[in-house]
Amino acid sequence: MERRTTEHLDVLVIGGGGAGLRAAIEAAEAGAKVGIVSQSRVGYGSLTAMSGGAFASVRPAGERDSEPEGWQRHFQDTVEGGRYLGDQSLARLLALRVPGEIAQLDRFGVRLARPDAAPWLAYSSDPGHRAAAMIFGENVIGTDFTFPMRDYAQRQGVRFFEGMLVSRLLLSDLQVVGAVALSRDGAIQLFTARSTVLATGGVGQLFSRTDNSAGSTGDGYALAYEAGLPLRDMEFMQFYPLSTGPGSPGIFYEILVVGAGAKLLNSEGEDILAKHGLTDAMSLTRDRVSQVVMCEVLEGRGCDGGVLLDLSAIPETVLDEVALLLPKGSNSGKMHVWVAPTAHTHLGGVIINERTETSLKGLYAVGEVCGGVHGANRLSGNALSDLFVFGAIAGAEAAKKAGASPAPGLPDEIAAAECRRLESLVGPSGRDARTLRSELRQIMWQQAGVVRSEESLRKANEEIQRLSAHLPALRAEAGQALQYLLKTHNLFLCAGMLCRAALTRTESRGAHCRSDYPEPNDRDWLQSIVIQRDNGCPVLSYHPVEFPYLSPTREGDAQQQS
Repeated sequence: MERRTTEHLDVLVIGGGGAGLRAAIEAAEAGAKVGIVSQSRVGYGSLTAMSGGAFASVRPAGERDSEPEGWQRHFQDTVEGGRYLGDQSLARLLALRVPGEIAQLDRFGVRLARPDAAPWLAYSSDPGHRAAAMIFGENVIGTDFTFPMRDYAQRQGVRFFEGMLVSRLLLSDLQVVGAVALSRDGAIQLFTARSTVLATGGVGQLFSRTDNSAGSTGDGYALAYEAGLPLRDMEFMQFYPLSTGPGSPGIFYEILVVGAGAKLLNSEGEDILAKHGLTDAMSLTRDRVSQVVMCEVLEGRGCDGGVLLDLSAIPETVLDEVALLLPKGSNSGKMHVWVAPTAHTHLGGVIINERTETSLKGLYAVGEVCGGVHGANRLSGNALSDLFVFGAIAGAEAAKKAGASPAPGLPDEIAAAECRRLESLVGPSGRDARTLRSELRQIMWQQAGVVRSEESLRKANEEIQRLSAHLPALRAEAGQALQYLLKTHNLFLCAGMLCRAALTRTESRGAHCRSDYPEPNDRDWLQSIVIQRDNGCPVLSYHPVEFPYLSPTREGDAQQQS
């Protein structure tokens, strides 16, 4: 395999989605020499680009409908929506700073939707939010944000290294000093950096039903775990309640159901939301709706593994306004659309502080690769709010660290060992990695998906171990096939962590639903499960949640700390 010349940077950003772009822009504007390493084209292949293009924020002071202290309610909603499992200091920063990002996005060339151009926005009443509004890009797609940010980053001198998968972080004296990456053409690229930002996204491809991009294979979790970093809340995968197929994006139930009056029907024609007592718009959060749908399916009242979205109650004038949100072929007043949950957002990951620092010097993390911001469930719109706010913080902190650090040397022995490892994986294989990955994704959906139990999780663990036995013998041709193999290893690692943590958490909380422990258990489980590598094996520990601002009292209520 070809080994290219080492690239020397001030700030290395791993990940070319919205989080990576926001961090790179901030670092470059601070004067750092910045490079983004991305599997796909920067700004194109990420979950940010594929998103519905909306973020949650109160209006900045001085704008119409602004609430000067509205961010405090946004903060409280985020904590309550996360079932009090999140890091309140991070949630507070998100709510406090996201209004200021609106002006920054405008500076980058992002254009936001106008209500008169998209009348259906008037029907957007997102569950869990009392103060924050959904602010959409002008075309209601994530590329409304990532394309202008890509162009702006290039104008600031940010370099793009596209088609590359980072396979290892390089450490020297417990400090991250660079990374090893594999390109699509099979070449190995080494990087050194004074500071590094991990912005690799999540692990939605772990499930056979997902709306995530093909690159969401848990690569950042694997990099962090192998480097010895602790990971928190790995059991929490949020499922979006309604999608129309295994790889289809979600249907905006927040608008169609909450705002416009559509219903969800089981095979017996029952309105399942009313049946399960979810009649208040604030209660229709993604975790609850997904679980209600799957409970109906598991109890035998589903429709081919899902339920029906009934549009007949929506007035025709409203249907015309929301037509762009409906699947093709929908017929006003007559159409019943088959829908089912799909893997959407992973809520666990790398532990960070308010400066986005990890426990390794020189390494920062932002976006879905991090845990703690959203707790046990994420409210709609908070994903993009998260990456804008913490991307800006990560870029500024990484540039500051780079400016105060000498140029690192390349840890030659570690880099050479990783190159040898990659070269050893090239060759003919007796087993197809695609078959193994497909089997894993089916197991995770069936046994560790929306609704879990001790029995299903133990079965999942057994099946994962059985399939994992084939991994050491897998080989691939260099290039994209080898990238695919590496990412398959990452998926298996994440599957093991998720199932082990899910089996340990004997309660239901937010996106983690145990049929054998259907209620939350605040006495025992207001704590995070933390997984960290020790002597090559995953070790679990427990970290109690801190309540510096809000403490739980009863369901749906919070007590302000003095």
